Amino acid sequence: AGRMGHVRESFDAHLRRVASTLESWDVPDAVLVAGYGHTVYGSELFPAQLASFDRRRDVRALVGSSAERYMFLYATTSQRLWYR
Repeated sequence: AGRMGHVRESFDAHLRRVASTLESWDVPDAVLVAGYGHTVYGSELFPAQLASFDRRRDVRALVGSSAERYMFLYATTSQRLWYR
């Protein structure tokens, strides 16, 4: 993730900034973890995948079922419909 680019910064810097923002909001741990890894499966506007959907079980084992579910929902929800 550190070598990948993002809109205005490195992808890793973006992920750390998202997690920092969520932490300042005092969200549950599963939301914080999901925020840090929100594009692990890629997304409509950021198609680079760090893991494919067939690795969901592995991701779930690493981050927990709630965080993985949030990550999956982020990957499968249309970003164009929600905030573009």
